[in-house]
Amino acid sequence: MNATIGYELRKNLIQFLLIGALGAVVAFLVDDAKRRADAGEETRRKDREAAERRRRSAVDLATSLLARLDETYADVKRTRRAVRRTPGSELSRDAYIDIVVSLIDGEKAEFEKLWHEMRDLQDLMPELRNVWPSVNAMEDYLRPMEDEMESILQQTRVFDAATLRKLSGFRAKTVDSISTFSKFRDHYHEARHGLVVLIASRRSGTPAASV
Repeated sequence: MNATIGYELRKNLIQFLLIGALGAVVAFLVDDAKRRADAGEETRRKDREAAERRRRSAVDLATSLLARLDETYADVKRTRRAVRRTPGSELSRDAYIDIVVSLIDGEKAEFEKLWHEMRDLQDLMPELRNVWPSVNAMEDYLRPMEDEMESILQQTRVFDAATLRKLSGFRAKTVDSISTFSKFRDHYHEARHGLVVLIASRRSGTPAASV
C-alpha cells in the first residue's frame, strides 16, 4: 500500500516536472520567435527609413542639378542676346574677347562640372546615364568658340567679328542657315527632360528605367 502510494507520488512528481519543463521550453520558443519577429520588423523599418533617405537625397540632388543646368543655360542665352544687339561689324576685339572669356570661364566650366558630377553619380542614380552626355555636348558646343578666340589672339590683322564662323553661328537667329544654336538648345532640352523625369520618378518612389 505504501509502495503504491510512493510510486504514484513519484509518477505525479515526474509528470509535474515534465509539464513544467515543457512549459518552459514552449515559453522560450514563443519568446524567441517574438524576439526574431521584432528584430525582423526593426530591420525592415530601418531598411524603409534608409530607402526613404536615399529617395529624398536623390530628389534633392537631382533638383539641384536641374537648377544649375537651367541657370547656366539662361546665362548663355543672356550672353547670346547681348551679342546679337551689336552688329558683328561693330563688335570690338576687346568686347569680343571679354564675351568669349566669360563664356569659357563661366558657363563652359559649369557645364563641364555638371556632366562630370552626373557621371560620377550615375551608380546612385542610373537615370543620369541618359542625361550627362547631353550636358557634355553643351560644353563641347562652346569649345570651338574658345579655339576661335585663341586664333584671334594670335593674329595682328584688323579684327572683324562678322568673319568669325563660330561666333556667327552662335549669334544668328535659329531660323538662319548659319545658326548652330539650335543644336545647343536641343541638348539642353534633352538633359532637362531627363532630369525632370528622374525627379518625378524618385518622388513617386518608382525609379525610371535607364538604358
